[in-house]
Amino acid sequence: MGRRATFDAAQVVTAARDVFWHRGFDGASLPELEAATGLSRSSIYHAFTSKRGLFDAAVQDYLDTVVAPRLALLRTDDGLDAYFASMDVELENLDAEAPRRGCLLVNTAAGSAAHDDTLAAVVDAYRRRLTDAVTDALVNRG
Repeated sequence: MGRRATFDAAQVVTAARDVFWHRGFDGASLPELEAATGLSRSSIYHAFTSKRGLFDAAVQDYLDTVVAPRLALLRTDDGLDAYFASMDVELENLDAEAPRRGCLLVNTAAGSAAHDDTLAAVVDAYRRRLTDAVTDALVNRG
């Protein structure tokens, strides 16, 4: 029987997400991921099966914690205003020393997803969700 995980998977995924967001899938090295997550290579592989498994978990975390709340703003009565106001707040709070990350999914589309059907499907689904939410916000605005 294997040992129980003694780490917080959500914290690990968030830390890895930030590495992937800054460096991209191809640019994120295992030593960087080890340093950011506090896990050894073998623990990463045991918990997520591969660097790609960790990346997939990071993308899902991004969809759940970054994308979904923004899209929810678009579905409110003042959707477009709320959406752009949230973007303004985020831009105002950017640390001047922090790496400019843009959108993890757009960055992925420009890199790995161009050659990976599974990632391309995730990016395409995101684009559809965003387009639908903006369209609904515009219709609701009249």
